[in-house]
Amino acid sequence: MLSVARFTRSFARALIGLSLATSLSHGEEPALPDQPAPRLEPIDLSTLPESSAEIAKLIESAQVQFVIGPRQDSVRSERFRTSTLPNGRPVAGVTEYRFGYHFRSSHRWKTSRGSNPKMKTVTARVEYRDLGVRYEHTIWLAKKPNPDDFWSDRVLLHELDHVRLSSDPMLERRFIEKVLEKTVFTIHLEANASLKAAQINELVDRHVKECFEQIGELIAVRYKELDRITNHGISSFPNGSSLESLLER
Repeated sequence: MLSVARFTRSFARALIGLSLATSLSHGEEPALPDQPAPRLEPIDLSTLPESSAEIAKLIESAQVQFVIGPRQDSVRSERFRTSTLPNGRPVAGVTEYRFGYHFRSSHRWKTSRGSNPKMKTVTARVEYRDLGVRYEHTIWLAKKPNPDDFWSDRVLLHELDHVRLSSDPMLERRFIEKVLEKTVFTIHLEANASLKAAQINELVDRHVKECFEQIGELIAVRYKELDRITNHGISSFPNGSSLESLLER
């Protein structure tokens, strides 16, 4: 018996994460608790000198926006809550990333019966289409750098390194490879039970989500390692280490 089901879906699921923030500024005034929640202000890049071609390409491809605002602990949004690093140093910059995936799929299944007359096995073969990831980034800065020095500001450059780690094209390739490793799914049912397409959909969704979460874990590891070896952007890369070495992980 051969049954056929086809469906298409596009997901808006996203993983949200933060870099461990750079700490290069000091002496900021504490926010008063009874003040209204301040608003983050976007930085209009058209008012700044042109960046390098490499940075301009990164901003466009990684969907980067820049915002400034008061200390993070005065922001009541969950997005930018952290105000200090573990050692108590104040925060000067944070990169927030949103990393999501999308795919379409169709499947065909067949039913077989074994030695147990009370059970049957359904084997579904899945075809994936439009499989990929999407991401966007927001870089928060406690203070707006001087326009003439904007693109050479140490805080900004460190946060852009975070963006490079989470927008690496290899992440999408690895995600696709992991998803395509499994195209056959098996369900065991009672002999008189009817198969519902939702049962196969659930297995496919779970598999794709697990592959996606593995990529998310890799991003988190990369972010932490970048902050560890550069002391949150304060230090340069030590000898034998580089951003490229992190991208190879």
